[in-house]
Amino acid sequence: MVVIYSVDTRGLSSSTFTARFIIEGSQQSTRFNVNSPISSKSVESVVEKVQNSKSWWSPWTSWSRCSSLCGGCGTKKRRRLCIGPDDNCQGYRSQEAVCGDAICGRITFGNRVQKFCCPGFEIIDGQCQAVKHL
Repeated sequence: MVVIYSVDTRGLSSSTFTARFIIEGSQQSTRFNVNSPISSKSVESVVEKVQNSKSWWSPWTSWSRCSSLCGGCGTKKRRRLCIGPDDNCQGYRSQEAVCGDAICGRITFGNRVQKFCCPGFEIIDGQCQAVKHL
């Protein structure tokens, strides 16, 4: 799979354009002539580069929203795609991280605020942090 991210016709004749694309994470470009047949050398060159390339990872997506805003037991996720001819990238397609470490609070009888964290977390230095058992 080739991702063409830019086509530039500036400074060129009306029958040519430059396509910029990414192979194995590196940016490359090739000039095309629209009057040439589809099997022109420039197209064959791009196809050859793709066929000889290894797969690579896309950039990570943004983190998802945290599943819990407080207590320390929330999670957030992000993903990336394996791009390339063999779909054989090293590493993980997704990541998960703990989030929402603010202290939870609820109003109890007598209008008092009860502070708490999720099970397995304690209030340490003003945040919910995982309890480490030795």
